Amino acid sequence: MKGTFRGLQNTTTRFPPIGNTLSALTGLLVFFSTTAFGQVVLDDFSTDNRLKYAFAPVFPPDALDGWAVTGGELRPSMAENASATWLWNQGQKLSAPGDSVSISLSLPAHANNVFDTSIGLFVAIDTVPNGGHFISLKTSGGSWFYSADGFDIPAAASPPTGSVQLTIQRTGDHNVDGFLYTTTFSGGGLLSPLTDPDLTFRSDADSLLFGPYAENTAGTAAALDNFTFTPVPEPSMYAAVFGFLALTTAVIRRRTARRS
Repeated sequence: MKGTFRGLQNTTTRFPPIGNTLSALTGLLVFFSTTAFGQVVLDDFSTDNRLKYAFAPVFPPDALDGWAVTGGELRPSMAENASATWLWNQGQKLSAPGDSVSISLSLPAHANNVFDTSIGLFVAIDTVPNGGHFISLKTSGGSWFYSADGFDIPAAASPPTGSVQLTIQRTGDHNVDGFLYTTTFSGGGLLSPLTDPDLTFRSDADSLLFGPYAENTAGTAAALDNFTFTPVPEPSMYAAVFGFLALTTAVIRRRTARRS
């Protein structure tokens, strides 16, 4: 009986190192996985990061830069009938299926100007945004719309009840017209996220720059916040993570077999 207990004691003293190894390796695996794939907050506008953007007038070509960060939000001041984008210049681009960019939009009732007022995202091949695409939350004549390149879908609530989340995502769909990009609006009184075929667009560019967009916002309470990017990991990263897991499993099994 004493020999049996002695054996059990020896067995229990052998397992903790393996358990500790498993815990450590699991932690490393989680770290690598979250590093490979995860949402990155590019700008929460808690400080003014103007130098991380390239200003590009959309219309007219000589539109003035109305960039303004205050109260932890981007509150651009664009003049009547003027629109512009601030394209992110820190390297992140929409370049792989699944990559997405999003931003929070606030366009309350008192943001309605005489002319159309819009805030959202702009995507372009380069910092001269010819042929780019703008997706926005828009107010016109006292009504609110979800808009893509000038095509408007009436909002469920006018004005939206709270902030609206806008997301643009590159899909795996590709044809002669290029890569497909879908857009989604959520929150703001929508019962479910709005993804409509009329709000999609295509581009034959290998990658697209992106950034906040604003039109006719001077003197309004229009605000943008929480500018984020979600990349899809490269296949090599998947291979490295799962290869690491397979190797770890083999080593642990070998150690266990030798000690049993």
